[in-house]
Amino acid sequence: MMYLLWVRGILARRFLRVAGSTAGVALAVMLLAVVGLFLVNAGNSMTARAISAVPIDWQVQVIPGADPDLVGKALSDAAGVKTVHRVRYADVAGFEAQTGGTTQTTGPGQVVAFDSGYLKDFPAEVRPLAGDATGVLIAQQTAANLHVGPGDTISIKRIGLPSANVKVAGVIDLPDADSLFQAVGLPPQAAPQAPPDNVLILPPQDWQQLFEA
Repeated sequence: MMYLLWVRGILARRFLRVAGSTAGVALAVMLLAVVGLFLVNAGNSMTARAISAVPIDWQVQVIPGADPDLVGKALSDAAGVKTVHRVRYADVAGFEAQTGGTTQTTGPGQVVAFDSGYLKDFPAEVRPLAGDATGVLIAQQTAANLHVGPGDTISIKRIGLPSANVKVAGVIDLPDADSLFQAVGLPPQAAPQAPPDNVLILPPQDWQQLFEA
C-alpha cells in the first residue's frame, strides 16, 4: 500500500521527470536492439558474400566399372550435401579447324559434358561470351588457338577412335577451371594440376555418342 502511494506521489509531482527517464530508457533499449539487428544482418550478408565466391571443390571420381547412379545416391544421402550432378570428361589428342584457308591444330585437351541440371544449380561455372549458351561450347582460349567462333566446324581428335566433326554454337569462359579440372586423389604434398588449355563442352547426348565407346 505504501509503495502504491509513493508511486502515485512521484507521478503527481514529478511526472515530466519520470516520463523523460522512461523515454530515455526506451530509446536506449531500442538503440541496443537496432545495433543487434544490424550486427546479425551484417554477419549474414558477409557470410553470403564470402561463400558466393567459393568454387565447387568437392568432386568424386567414379572408378571404371562402378555404377555412377549408386555413387550419386550415396552422395545425396550424405549429410550436408545439397545437390549432386554428373560431369563426364574425355581426354582427346587435340582439336583441328580449317578457317581462312589455313589449318589450325591444338595439343591435347578435354571434352566435357554436364548433366541437364548442372548449369541451373551452378550457373557461375560457365560464362557465355559469344553465340549461344547451349549446344557445342568452346572455351575462349581454345577458340583463340583455332581461330574459330560460333558457326565454325572443328574436328575432335579422339584417342583410339576416328576424328569427329562438331559445329560450334558458342564461346564461353570457365571462371573456376582450376576447380573444375582438379585432379582427384593426388598425394597431400603434390602440386595442384593446371587445367587443360583446350576445352570443349558438349551436350550429354552428343558426348555419349562420341565417347561412350
